Amino acid sequence: MFGEPYWVDSSDGETIQFYIYDQGNLELQFEYTNKVNLSFITLSYQGVLFSPEQRKSYEVNKPWPPQNN
Repeated sequence: MFGEPYWVDSSDGETIQFYIYDQGNLELQFEYTNKVNLSFITLSYQGVLFSPEQRKSYEVNKPWPPQNN
């Protein structure tokens, strides 16, 4: 439904899928505990990955802002 996530982080026993829209200004996250059970859905303006420091901490190696939307 949302297509491929911009970034997926799997650490600390959880998985977070990041979907980025509107040239990086809109972020939708799906967080799964134990990498299986959906526990949180977060929609935010200029979310976590908007920050260069956060992208570095998540080891994002894709261009910013995403060019696919």
